[in-house]
Amino acid sequence: MLDRLFSVYQVANLLGSDAKGVTNWLDMGWLQSKRMPDGSVKISEKSLINFLQKRGIDIEELMAKISMQEGKLPDDPDSSAETSEQSVASTEESSPKEIEQSAEATLPAIVGAPRPQPASSGDPVNEAADALLQDAVANRVSHIHLEPSGEGLSLRMRIDGVVHDNSNLRIQLSKPAAPHLIQCFKDLANLDSTTRPQKGQFHSTIADREFQFHVVTCPTVFGEKVVVEVDELDRTILELPELGLPDDNLSLMRRLLKQSYGVILITGPPRNGKTTTLQAMLSEMKASGRSMVALERGREIRLDGVTRCRVPEANLTFAQALTAFRGQDPDVVMLGDVTDPAVDVVNAALDGVLIMGSLFARSTVVAVRMMLEVTPRWAVAAGLLAVVDQRLIRRICPGCKQQADLSEQMLEELGLRAGEIDFPVYQGFGCKKCSNTGYLGRIGVFSVLHVDETIAAMLRKGPEPGDILKSLRGAMKTTREAGLAKVRAGITSLTEFARIFPSAR
Repeated sequence: MLDRLFSVYQVANLLGSDAKGVTNWLDMGWLQSKRMPDGSVKISEKSLINFLQKRGIDIEELMAKISMQEGKLPDDPDSSAETSEQSVASTEESSPKEIEQSAEATLPAIVGAPRPQPASSGDPVNEAADALLQDAVANRVSHIHLEPSGEGLSLRMRIDGVVHDNSNLRIQLSKPAAPHLIQCFKDLANLDSTTRPQKGQFHSTIADREFQFHVVTCPTVFGEKVVVEVDELDRTILELPELGLPDDNLSLMRRLLKQSYGVILITGPPRNGKTTTLQAMLSEMKASGRSMVALERGREIRLDGVTRCRVPEANLTFAQALTAFRGQDPDVVMLGDVTDPAVDVVNAALDGVLIMGSLFARSTVVAVRMMLEVTPRWAVAAGLLAVVDQRLIRRICPGCKQQADLSEQMLEELGLRAGEIDFPVYQGFGCKKCSNTGYLGRIGVFSVLHVDETIAAMLRKGPEPGDILKSLRGAMKTTREAGLAKVRAGITSLTEFARIFPSAR
């Protein structure tokens, strides 16, 4: 068989790259070319195959593409020798290091070539990216913020829900190096070099743990901002008793999860553990012999025995997804979002399904009011089992926990009354164990409204949800009261309590 010849443009087309990328490979000596009598540059099929095989890339997909496009590969936009010469010479003004970096960044994704891992090249920027990821994992970081400014690049880390300046990490970048670190993460996530908003991801193994890093870019006044979300793939799933529910609430939740139908709503602001609670509830039922479905917005539920549907990726709304899966004989349906009025969770539950849903609401009262706005009172009274309002509050680090001084001025600044605090309070003062934050992990703070026969009767008769809650005063704790109980128990600090429950004054 003849050794077929391809132009730079045709090789770029085959590999999903661009002409400059192929030219970089030629300049690095990774690809061999031939100068034709007319002065044009051609690359042989044999050279192309050798190039890919040396990098451990499967060539079957490439060969299939060549066969399919036999005689149909597009010609160069301008196939003249002059244009070919200009293409090959286009990198002569670049330094060898720049050419090598560009060549690595444009390895063909179409045939599964892995992007370079940060520590592999010995380049200072790549080493900085690798150190950043390792330190993020070691410091329990959930999000890395690379924020450009007039002075360079600021590195900030979200730990236990709070963003911290990069005071502990061993990363030092000069202002000229900042864009290169941004580009390094974009390359890892297979994003292009434009400044338009983009999303991507990459995998890495750090300290024998598998991680998926989700990269989101956005243009700003001083350049691109990149946020990298750290997602451990095999992290431990919390069980219901580990969430922080008081014993009476835990017993109630376990009884409710044995019901054959009804609605349990988990409410609270974003990033306050609602999905974690829903996953723990599903885990509690995994041995119950029931068919369980999770309708998610993103990568949320990781549990064997649960049928998962990522609703946006399926081009569905949550209402459409719920309607579709109601026809598939489910016993339990988890809904990642029940905010849409079209999501008729109550009537779905009254058909004989236990529905657990996440709702963005400020309190149990607001959640019940939202349900009454879209569903008849009799249906809410018949179908709603409970509303669980929750927050996440940081735990004081046991390694640096000390009793804190308390002054009237401090209470005033925190919006608290002196009579509310009649017990010793504690604070974490920062140590290596907690990355000098004073806190180590978070715990849930819950307020559970159980819709028993008494409350169901009140809902049918028509009192406002706020009036119902007032009638329960003393029998049901608010999330603020539950948070203060965590302070009393020495689990969290008064400062953290005030951050989660700011004063309205």
